[in-house]
Amino acid sequence: MNNLSVGQRLAILVALPLAIILVIVVSSLSSFAKINAGVGVIYDARVVPLTELKKVNDAYGIDMVTAINKATIGMMTPAEAYELLTQAERQARENLAAYQKLPLSPEERKLVDEIATHTDKALRRVSAAANLLQPLGDSMALNDNGDPVIMEYNGDLYEYIDPITSRLQKLIDMQLDGAKQERVAAQKIYDTVFMAFIAVAVVAAAVMVLFGGWVARSISRPLSALRNAIESTERNRDLTVRVGIDQNDEIGSVAHAFEAMVSQKPYRNSMIGYAAMKNLLSDNSRRFDPDVLKAFVRSMGIYPIGSIVVLNNAAIARVVDTHADAPLRPRLKIIVDEFGKHFKDDSGDTIDLLAEKSLFIARAVDPRELSASA
Repeated sequence: MNNLSVGQRLAILVALPLAIILVIVVSSLSSFAKINAGVGVIYDARVVPLTELKKVNDAYGIDMVTAINKATIGMMTPAEAYELLTQAERQARENLAAYQKLPLSPEERKLVDEIATHTDKALRRVSAAANLLQPLGDSMALNDNGDPVIMEYNGDLYEYIDPITSRLQKLIDMQLDGAKQERVAAQKIYDTVFMAFIAVAVVAAAVMVLFGGWVARSISRPLSALRNAIESTERNRDLTVRVGIDQNDEIGSVAHAFEAMVSQKPYRNSMIGYAAMKNLLSDNSRRFDPDVLKAFVRSMGIYPIGSIVVLNNAAIARVVDTHADAPLRPRLKIIVDEFGKHFKDDSGDTIDLLAEKSLFIARAVDPRELSASA
């Protein structure tokens, strides 16, 4: 990971949540497809059969009985009754045949077979009534007692139809129970998908937070380590301090270059922090990513912590903190004031150049020069 560039790490930081979102979307679509299939089963295997059963039930329980009753009391002519009766008979046969072609459970198949047995008897009786009505036309014939001839079918038709309608009702109840079970199954799928979605979202958030923290630390850690090392070097005059940054990315390159410039070499003296920073921003700036350099300056300051500076009033101070948005105006601890008074053990005043607008840094000095003059 240390060999990845900052850009590559940020790309991974962007790509990782996108990949997780893609996984969530794909899994959600798959689950929604299952839910949709469950809804399809409710319609195809339950609603459609219910429609066929209702038509059969209406044909027997309503249309046939209505035709006989109305013809008996004169509310319908024999011709009209015949038409309604034959239409109901045809509808009952067709819709029952359509229902029988559907996938049926053993229990449903048993009821259908029973209905078919009773249907044969009922339709024979209905056909007899229709044959009686057909030649009568618009006038009802009377029997020897003066009653309509169709009246003999008015009462006993129920004993043929009731066994059919009672079994049809059982089938309807079974379809409704099946639809309820399918609904429960679809709800379970939804609940499972919802909980899985929440779990994946939590895991995704945790992964993104952890990975984001890792990326942030991989960027801030070398800067912090370098900042501390430079502060120690400047404060203690110890040029043997090493940072030990093991990253080979853009930040590592800048940090290595800076560390090399502030380190003592056999062939040259070490640079002070300000000079090294100035060198990075000028002669060597073409070697480094401008955005990384900008972040480096915001973190370290133009005058890194521990740098010794001379102010415009001749006071000498040490940099104790920097401002990311104002790298030229750090916080200082006075070492020698403008009257030449020396302060030991950090007993001098602390001033913030961001607040003290009349003061500014005139130049940076090498701590070794300060020691020599002291």
